[in-house]
Amino acid sequence: MRFGDYTLVQQIGRGGMAEIYLAKRVGVRGFEKPLAVKKILTRHTTRSSFVEMFVEEAKLTSRLSHQNIVQIYELGSVDGEYFIAMEYVAGWDILRILQRAANQKKPVPAGIVLRVMADALRGLDYAHNATDDQGQPLRIVHFDVSPSNIIVSVTGSVKVSDFGVARAAMGLGEGSANDRFRGKIAYMSPEQLEESTAIDHRSDVFSAGICLYEALTLKRLFRAQADQQTMDNVRAAAVESKLERHPELPVPVKDILRRALSKEPSARYLSAGAMADDIETFLFDNRVRVTSRDVAEYLNDLFHGEPTPGVAALASSSKQPAGTGASFQGVSGVSQALSEAQRGPASEGGFFDADRAAGLVARLCITRASGVLVLTRTPVRKELFFSRGQLTYSRSNLDDEHLPVVLLAEKLVDENKLRALAEHAREHGIGLEAAAMKLGVVDSNGIVRAMTVQLERRVVELFRWKNGHYGFYPGVEPPPTALRLDIDAIGLLSRGVSAHLAVSGLGAYFTRLGNPVMARAVPEPFPIERLRLAPRDLRYANLLYLRPARVRDFLREHCKTEDGPEQALRVMFLLYQTGHVMADGVLHATRVGGSSGESGGRPGWDGGRSTP
Repeated sequence: MRFGDYTLVQQIGRGGMAEIYLAKRVGVRGFEKPLAVKKILTRHTTRSSFVEMFVEEAKLTSRLSHQNIVQIYELGSVDGEYFIAMEYVAGWDILRILQRAANQKKPVPAGIVLRVMADALRGLDYAHNATDDQGQPLRIVHFDVSPSNIIVSVTGSVKVSDFGVARAAMGLGEGSANDRFRGKIAYMSPEQLEESTAIDHRSDVFSAGICLYEALTLKRLFRAQADQQTMDNVRAAAVESKLERHPELPVPVKDILRRALSKEPSARYLSAGAMADDIETFLFDNRVRVTSRDVAEYLNDLFHGEPTPGVAALASSSKQPAGTGASFQGVSGVSQALSEAQRGPASEGGFFDADRAAGLVARLCITRASGVLVLTRTPVRKELFFSRGQLTYSRSNLDDEHLPVVLLAEKLVDENKLRALAEHAREHGIGLEAAAMKLGVVDSNGIVRAMTVQLERRVVELFRWKNGHYGFYPGVEPPPTALRLDIDAIGLLSRGVSAHLAVSGLGAYFTRLGNPVMARAVPEPFPIERLRLAPRDLRYANLLYLRPARVRDFLREHCKTEDGPEQALRVMFLLYQTGHVMADGVLHATRVGGSSGESGGRPGWDGGRSTP
């Protein structure tokens, strides 16, 4: 459909004031550019107040040119219909991402959440500090920072949209009462609900804090069944009890949330940029590098490459998301185990990657822990059950780690027998291993061998991970019908390190430590024989035990073959992670805050302090 110089391809959004179309504009020699056209609804074109607000929105946002803000190209009218032509963002708003993640039970990695929110805060910070042509501050306040107004593109870039309820000092006054209630109530700041209170950019900081909390936990912060209760919750701004329900959130992240969500504006961050700085400092301190490519890969998996709605959220109205308000009708991306048997909160949790795998597993074994270790890295989910430090059972959603694949690989069954086993297991509601033994297709020794191989694969594969999460839930038992094993996980760690950790990554690991002096720890946490080191690896360990040495000096002195440095680095990494050697006199568990108590930091998050 033609609309002035534009062709409207399809409607992609509609709100209380305007509707948005995916459009294109054709230039010379067939040049086309996709964009979005936001039209004021026909019923409002005769109302001067709506038209004025629409025009002022365009004037305001046309001054903003930043990579994290949706760009405005043109304000115009066609036959009395006012419109804005703006940047087309192919992607999804955060609200839709959270709802999709909850419905599919695919957690949003905390690293992704923190990266997206830091980028959104950069866009807000730019808007808050924007000036007019004379260099005078515009004093912009968005007034509607909410999940539906933060868009993440298919390439992983983040855009803040819809400054339509924002107001600047452009002859309209600043933060008038009418502006205050155009935002969504559950994402307002306390001062937005008080007509006598002046409002500035710190109101947006509060709203961004709500978005951050909800994205990390998939739980609504202030939303209640009734609007009045929601408003009372916002006015009270009581967040401490909510934060206490999430022991897996590290202390520095909770501190960021506390400061952003302070009831008094004077206690909040002075700027959105300062909040972004704290988020990025936390990511840097914890060696979590999340790029736009990582964000894009997560979205591609979450939405399975389906067509994108583009800028549908730009037509945002004040309509609240569907649901009871208690959550995004799903499990938390960080705080809840995905095991059906999980009950109660995690005793600890946080980021998980290959650099943390050996240390975490070894600590659970050394402390003789009992419970389930839940590991998630979208779309992968694993559950490792421990009993007094021994691995007893596991579950995974990776196809090549399922028991049928292992049974075939170990040549315990052929495909025909496997189909018969699967059918019998379905009919009687039992596990495949139980069906195999019941029918006499595989004896108990064969089943134990297959399940042992399966469990070992699930542990070794962890050394390929990045940007994952973990949570440990003490006391959680495997399903009652599960066949339990008794495996020393420590013996699998050297296999994981050897199979998946490259010399470049290991070299970078010790460079981050500052090329430390490696020395034997006394007493040793467990007999080194449990690591099942190869003879050559054991030689490097003995050399390190005899005389402390800096990492680079040790490599120069003892590694004369081409593959020697890689082998030695793997041994040093494994010994340091498991507590057999110290780096500059510091044990790995001490450096990362081995206690599960909040005051000492949480393993895997490192309490915001310097880390390996």
